Amino acid sequence: MLSRPFLCTVICIVGGVLQTRLTDRELADAIALGRTCKAPIIHFDAPEYDLYVESSFAHAALIAAVAVVNHESVDAPGIRRAMTAPAAIWVVRKFGVEPMPTVERVTVQPLRGVEMRAAAERRDRLFAGSLPSHGIVDGLRTRLPQYEFPSLPSGDFDVVVHVDRSVRRYRVAGENRSKLMQVCNRWPA
Repeated sequence: MLSRPFLCTVICIVGGVLQTRLTDRELADAIALGRTCKAPIIHFDAPEYDLYVESSFAHAALIAAVAVVNHESVDAPGIRRAMTAPAAIWVVRKFGVEPMPTVERVTVQPLRGVEMRAAAERRDRLFAGSLPSHGIVDGLRTRLPQYEFPSLPSGDFDVVVHVDRSVRRYRVAGENRSKLMQVCNRWPA
């Protein structure tokens, strides 16, 4: 059974900023959610690509799902280290789409506030420590590139994708944050 702080973290955030560092209670809630192979990762389906938005909480839940699917303990040191991550946004090219639009950068624009640029850009695949992310939905595994933010606004905001000298906006609002994504493409045996 998920606790009320979990629901408040995922659904009811109204002010302030989502933090990279999770409390022990939030981490326990993320692990409990990940064991169900679900995470509050936001997905936008664009014609040429899929866009994903992942909070630190969602990342911890995803790593817990990786551990469960691959029969690894969520208490293993590598798994625990992998659960600590900044918020991330990434774009994944859809199969068969040629040419792929060139993503120049991704920013976050709070509805009231200053545009936030990514603190880092990485080209990586999802690993949980040294454990590859087998059994996880492909779009969540390949993050080329992944834009990392120390935090995401807790209120509604736009993800701004600067692509091929144009700008595309995707609104992240309460209804997006309350959805849980099925992150495993196979269930643990």
